[in-house]
Amino acid sequence: MRRMVLLGVALVAASAGIVYAQECLDTRGLDGRELTVIAFSQMDSDALFVGTEDGLFAKDVKGHVSFRRVRGMPHENCRVNAIRPGVLQPEVLAATDRGLFAVNVYSLKARCLFSRSDSDERACFDVVRLADGALIVTTRAGVFSQQPAEAEWVRLPVPFDESLPARLLGVGSVVYAASQDGVYRYAAAQDGGYRSAVRGRSWEKVFDAASPAYESDASSAEDEDASEDKRTIVVIAGLEGEPERLCLATTFGIFHSQDAGRTWRTLPLSGLDYASVRDIIIHPVLQELLCLTRSGLYVWKGEDWVQLAPVFEGRSMTGFGTDVVYASRTGIYVFDPLMRTGIAGMAAADIRAAAFRNEPTIEEVQRMAIEYAEVSNEKIRDWRRRASIRAFLPDFSMGYDKTVYGSSSGSFAVGPRDWGVSLEWELGDLIYNEHQTSIDTRSKLMVQLRNDILAEVTRLYFERRRLQVERTMEGWEGKEHFEKELRLQELAALINRLTGGGFENVLKSFN
Repeated sequence: MRRMVLLGVALVAASAGIVYAQECLDTRGLDGRELTVIAFSQMDSDALFVGTEDGLFAKDVKGHVSFRRVRGMPHENCRVNAIRPGVLQPEVLAATDRGLFAVNVYSLKARCLFSRSDSDERACFDVVRLADGALIVTTRAGVFSQQPAEAEWVRLPVPFDESLPARLLGVGSVVYAASQDGVYRYAAAQDGGYRSAVRGRSWEKVFDAASPAYESDASSAEDEDASEDKRTIVVIAGLEGEPERLCLATTFGIFHSQDAGRTWRTLPLSGLDYASVRDIIIHPVLQELLCLTRSGLYVWKGEDWVQLAPVFEGRSMTGFGTDVVYASRTGIYVFDPLMRTGIAGMAAADIRAAAFRNEPTIEEVQRMAIEYAEVSNEKIRDWRRRASIRAFLPDFSMGYDKTVYGSSSGSFAVGPRDWGVSLEWELGDLIYNEHQTSIDTRSKLMVQLRNDILAEVTRLYFERRRLQVERTMEGWEGKEHFEKELRLQELAALINRLTGGGFENVLKSFN
């Protein structure tokens, strides 16, 4: 994961006996606004967009800047309900209570794509962009579609109740709509399918929320009195590269499909606070199923759910590299499922222990060594730059003597003493400067010195890291423990000497 401006915190998952590290993202600029949804841009992987109750904000997670409000969008009564990054597009789509907007990820300026005078039609709940560029948006008053290169929006007839907006999932040219009574697949027309207003496409029901076949652990004795209208579909998730794989989060269970919704598997709910599910994703890198509830972040481990971190009022989450970024009532947190150390042991696959997370990387240590020894390339470039402009500076001389006047006839006269100034340019230096030879020689010596320093600091760094890994994986006892601990301290001191104290300063800043 790229380095971010973060405040470090550690949370302990006591039930799993594992220490997990997560970090709180700097949220300056949001001013305590209620968060609703978060998403990263696919064109600029460092651009984080955050939807709130009164507008859309964004920031570069690598920089030191605060969140900035997206321009061109209303500020009041503009709740952001969904953010959809465009695949290979420099825009993200934002569905809000004040309309649908397309936001340029570089200029952070929005343009309105869909709006209506009627407040229910204007309130956009979700949006998807199909592979051919068509847009489909769900509102409080129905479903609307816009075809590529057309300005007009048309209402789509749908086979489900439009009184409550449906959640959408777009995978290529297929759209899934998760309504209150089930999930509908909108794709190329099939025989017997529900014909829509768009030629060649139809709706097909692939999940029935009222079907007894989709019962789960949630149907316990204490839930027998629950009425049918409480069986709510919260969100549907999938992956662009795996159109057959779908996941459905509901208030009565979690369901998984490997064949585009033709069949569904009911996942056990053991260990999961299923009644308060807020979001679910299939991580694009780890390929793992992650679930965010009101009280925790969970991962599906094949047989049951494992809590990764406790959460206070979870809102939304998204994948970022190998990390999970989620929003809660208290802020935005970055969590890496790979960064964990086991109190009861550590697997070889988890070599990236959380203990190394707060140590400088090898690149940072090398940079410290170069700066301390003053052997950077910038120094050589500065020498060459200064030598190249030397020809424009004349040789200056000044004297105080008598002035001699002469003529062509040979007569001359000597005047009184006076000051004299002389300026002399060597125009040949514009073509070749003799100082360049000296710079070339010094440059070769400096490159050799820099390589020697980098080789030594790299050797020391990874020798120390090998001992750290060995200590974590195997442990030391007796005399071996003291000898290797002393060697670790010796290596740290040698690295610290080569970096002018920079290495120790970084370690102390984290401790």
